Amino acid sequence: MIMKILVASVVAPNGLGDELQNIVGAVLITKHLSNAKVDLFIPTGSLNAPLTLIPSSSSIRVLQGFHERTDVFTIFRIFVGSGVTKQKPHKLASPEYNTTLSKNLVSKLKDLVYKRYYENTIMATYVRPAVGRFGLKYDGGFIAGHTLEYVAFFDDLLTYNCARFVVKGPLIVYPISVSLIGLKHRERYLKALRKALQRFDVIFVRGRYSYDILTKFVDPSRLFVTLDSGFGIRILAENPGNFVRRRSLVVCIVPRSDYFYFYNLGRLYPRYLLALKHLIRVLISEFDVEIWLVPHTVKSFTRLGDEYAIHDLLGVLDESLRRNIEIKAPQNIFDSARIFNSCDMVVTSRMHAGIVSLAYGKPTLFFMPRDDVKVLDVLSYLGLSEERYIIDSFNPREYDKLHGMVKDILFNLSRETKTIEFTIGRHLPDIEKPVILAKRLLSDARVHG
Repeated sequence: MIMKILVASVVAPNGLGDELQNIVGAVLITKHLSNAKVDLFIPTGSLNAPLTLIPSSSSIRVLQGFHERTDVFTIFRIFVGSGVTKQKPHKLASPEYNTTLSKNLVSKLKDLVYKRYYENTIMATYVRPAVGRFGLKYDGGFIAGHTLEYVAFFDDLLTYNCARFVVKGPLIVYPISVSLIGLKHRERYLKALRKALQRFDVIFVRGRYSYDILTKFVDPSRLFVTLDSGFGIRILAENPGNFVRRRSLVVCIVPRSDYFYFYNLGRLYPRYLLALKHLIRVLISEFDVEIWLVPHTVKSFTRLGDEYAIHDLLGVLDESLRRNIEIKAPQNIFDSARIFNSCDMVVTSRMHAGIVSLAYGKPTLFFMPRDDVKVLDVLSYLGLSEERYIIDSFNPREYDKLHGMVKDILFNLSRETKTIEFTIGRHLPDIEKPVILAKRLLSDARVHG
């Protein structure tokens, strides 16, 4: 008997992590449930890259518009954005600052109308008619992994509620994290979060930090900890190949700008860029190294992509430093895998760039907000030292550690690489836990049905 399985995404898979979370989860379902047909629902409007990880022979169907916003929010974003983009903030700040302002205004509008209007309107306008017209009722369902944080908070909750409406069997979320700074910005909506989380039969988290946070919202018997599904890139592309290198060492740097503005910390962004500049200067002066700057976005050059952060970083570098820089812009997710597989070490402000590099055994230093929790989750699950592999990008007092920590890893590169390779090899099978559990729950449901 054919089973219909839903996989729902909270965001369109334009970034490396977003595509990994969607596709790896869907592919693992088809691996363990041979009689399953998978519908992968993604929000419409911004799908610029092909979903390159989906095997051509798979039973995965990609659909758009599962829980798309109403037109009023799209129009409001365009209207507000066209006015705000005329402003020019600090010369180092990227154009993303302006887009982020418009996103924050849209978010404030949604805050005002969410309880009374937003969720009910979407359900009535999109989900219920789709169920009636297309007969969308699923035997089981999954929500793609993500971080429950400030910017996509309402999209997350909306996805949970919509998915429960169309899934008659077990509903599971792939490993997620819960951002402490995100929850602080949405503190008055924690009641709505608690309600939405009850939609799940099982919630997987990436590590003990999010586990401890969620025990305040749901019964711990429904919480499980496992490896982020993004590590599945190692299974889908075991040997992605290598790019040609000119020097004995290659260090990849993945910068990011939007977080500073999402959390009203734009004043730190210039100092963050200068910390990366100092790192690059130290590496070039002390090692036979080439530096690759890598945007996290797949297919490149979206308005909210990391290319602006790369542009800003290049803008603060001297000409002598820029000569040692190469930009590696991935055209698809396999390009991203090849890039990180080709380097010796990664310094990243994007978590899933770090997950891909770790998956291929590369020592990785996360230059990210510590209170965003997700990196702490991943490192704690793998048993890797938080003090050694993360620098808080929201704490400028830690910036001076950056070049010293990178140098220490490079001086001990062979040992560090062996540690990462052993750790990943031991934990990689854990990414299959959500689907294995779902298979058991679906079997139990049939027996008792």
